[in-house]
Amino acid sequence: MSRTVLGLDAAWTAHQPSGVALVQEQGQRWHCLAVAPNYASFLTCAEGRAA
Repeated sequence: MSRTVLGLDAAWTAHQPSGVALVQEQGQRWHCLAVAPNYASFLTCAEGRAA
């Protein structure tokens, strides 16, 4: 069984949007599946495009 964690940078302001990261445990290590500087960019990762 692996664990997956969605991390949100809750320090959002009008000029600095929240960052988003998705990491997953695989065996004894953690791997970053996606990271983006804002939510809109993070959604592009779900479409298979780079943020």
